[in-house]
Amino acid sequence: MKILHTSDWHLGQSLGGYDRTEEFKDFFRQIEGIAAAEKPDVLVVAGDIYDNSMPSAAVQNLYVDSMLSLHRACPSMQVVVTAGNHDSGLRLEIGKDLWGAFGIHVIGGLRRVERRLPSGEVRMETDLERHIVEIVSDSGQLKGYVAAVPFVHAVNFPDLTGDTPAGERPRRFFQALLDAVSRRNEKGLPVVMTAHLALLGGDFSWHASAAFRKGVIGGEECMGFESMGTGFDYLALGHIHKAQAVPGTGGRARYSGSVVPVGFEETQPHSVSLVEIDQHGSQPEVELFPLRTLLPVLTLPEQPLPFEEALASLSALPAEQACYLRLQVKMKDFLPANSAERVVAALEGKKARYCYIQPVFEKMEAESGRRPDFTAAQISRQSPVELAKAYYREKQGTEMDADLTGLLEQVCRELEQEKEG
Repeated sequence: MKILHTSDWHLGQSLGGYDRTEEFKDFFRQIEGIAAAEKPDVLVVAGDIYDNSMPSAAVQNLYVDSMLSLHRACPSMQVVVTAGNHDSGLRLEIGKDLWGAFGIHVIGGLRRVERRLPSGEVRMETDLERHIVEIVSDSGQLKGYVAAVPFVHAVNFPDLTGDTPAGERPRRFFQALLDAVSRRNEKGLPVVMTAHLALLGGDFSWHASAAFRKGVIGGEECMGFESMGTGFDYLALGHIHKAQAVPGTGGRARYSGSVVPVGFEETQPHSVSLVEIDQHGSQPEVELFPLRTLLPVLTLPEQPLPFEEALASLSALPAEQACYLRLQVKMKDFLPANSAERVVAALEGKKARYCYIQPVFEKMEAESGRRPDFTAAQISRQSPVELAKAYYREKQGTEMDADLTGLLEQVCRELEQEKEG
């Protein structure tokens, strides 16, 4: 079975307020060409189709038109789409029966169905069968299976037995699904499972969201490979924006990465993965197809400089270089009031799309810019003023001045008096 693996399209995302429709259209043109040339049996899209759960009508039209164009480019290719944490699973599944007429299978979330027991009792059970997609060729030959799992919060995995501890539920769900596939798989055909999550061992450093990196690097939102169960040949992952094989998985778990740079940290190459599996139990062979980045992200200067020097560095930017640009400025206190206007003026006649100024405070830089990690218990013992001061320190790189501190303390006293009254 030949699988084209992609994820994290983030359709509708804007950068610096700029519309990115042409970039997404360029991505679709590229993937159509790959599909037409390679003729995969299935395209797997492992979550985050949209950038938010309520995409505009224009963005939804882009998705519909592009999916139909993909089908025309390779009519024999089936498509399996699963929801990510940025998607609304229910919204994504609108028209799923109609999509099925084009070989496009959409799985937005988990579902429960009624099961009648031999005793006559009716019980609500998780419908595992809806997550199993049989991949069939034009000639009707069964090529393999996709166990399609959308994004599920760890606490929301179902209790399949009625007595499963919360921490064990993800592993038991994945294993139950793979066992259901195994019962069908009498011919030993390839098995692919999809998931949209952070897997321990992955490199999260390229993800655009600093809050996301902090959460997963600390292990708070990660799952271990052992939680994914056994019985798949390839785990097609979404959620992490860097294309990579996850260490410690024997080459069986891979992130395809984002298809366009979602933020300025995402300067890594973008690609889609073409995976071939001969039979169940064989090692997947992976080939990367690089994606052209229509508008790369660029940070100038490479090292933060005071505003005037940073502004002067823009003169070296070629006029014909089309990119998204942020200016990195070393600061002691505040930017000049007209700083944004001056950056725009400095870029006049150039194709660069100015997005914003990234301040790097000298004190923050000297102290590495990392705030101390507090537990929930430690936070609960701090006063609102202490928390506000810590937040100010992180954002501004300096201590809150006495006037502002006094004002906050006065507000807190007045609130306490109102509460007591």
